[in-house]
Amino acid sequence: MRSLSDHLVPPRFPRQVVLLLIGVAVLTLLSLISNLLWLQGSSLARGLRLLLSVDQEMSLPTWWSSATLAGLGVLTWFVGQGREFDSRIERLAWAMLAFGFVFLSIDEFCMLHERIGGLVPVDGLFKHARWIVLWLPLGGMVGCFVLWKLWRTSKKTVIGLILGAAVFLSGAIGVELFNTVMRRQAEYQAEEQMLAAPDSSEFQDKTGKRNLPYVAGKAFEELLEMLGVVIWFGVMIRARDEVMLARSGGQPLDAQGR
Repeated sequence: MRSLSDHLVPPRFPRQVVLLLIGVAVLTLLSLISNLLWLQGSSLARGLRLLLSVDQEMSLPTWWSSATLAGLGVLTWFVGQGREFDSRIERLAWAMLAFGFVFLSIDEFCMLHERIGGLVPVDGLFKHARWIVLWLPLGGMVGCFVLWKLWRTSKKTVIGLILGAAVFLSGAIGVELFNTVMRRQAEYQAEEQMLAAPDSSEFQDKTGKRNLPYVAGKAFEELLEMLGVVIWFGVMIRARDEVMLARSGGQPLDAQGR
C-alpha cells in the first residue's frame, strides 16, 4: 500500500529534493526576518542575525550550505564509483567533480574565496567581490574539463550540472556584483554625510550593509546559490538511480547516459 507521501510527491521527483527546497525556503525567510529586525533597530536583532542571517559566517544558513555541499560531494563520489568506465580519465573526472563539491563545502564554511580573493589588489566594481577575479577563471577551467570528459557517457547529467551551475553562479556572481554596487553607494553616502557633519552624533553605517537593497540582494544571492545546490542534488540522485538500475539487471546505461 502506498503511503500518503507517495501520493503527494511525484514518483520522478525525489523526496530528498522536496525536503531540501523546504529547508531553503525556511532559511531564506528566517534570514530576511532577522535582517529586517536589525534594520528596525530591534534589541533581538543582534542575536538573531548571528544565528539566522545568510550574511554571517557561523550562522545556520552557512552550516546548511556547507553540509549540503559536503553531502553532495559524498553522493557524487559513490555515484562515480558505481559506474563502469571506458577510461581512467573519465573516472578521474567523476572524482574531480566530487572533490569540487567538497571544496565548495569547505569554502562555504571557511570563507576561503573571500580570504584568499581579498589579497587581489582590485578596486572599483570588484572591491567587495575580489574573489571573482581569481577563482572564476580557475573554477571555470576545471569545471569545463570535468564536464567535457563526462559528456560522452553522461549527457543528461552534464546538462543538469550546467543548469545548476547557471543558477548557482547567477547568485554567486551576478547578484554578488549587484550587492557590491549597493554597498559602495551606501559607503559613499555615509562618507558624504560624515564630511558634511563631522560632529554629528547620528550613527553612520561604514560597512554599507545596513540598508534594505543590500539585505534583500544578499538574501536573493544566497537563495540562488542554495537552489543551484538543490538542482545538483536532483541530478546526482537521478544518476545514482541509473547506476542502481543498471546493477540490478534493469535497462543498462547507453552511450547517451540514459
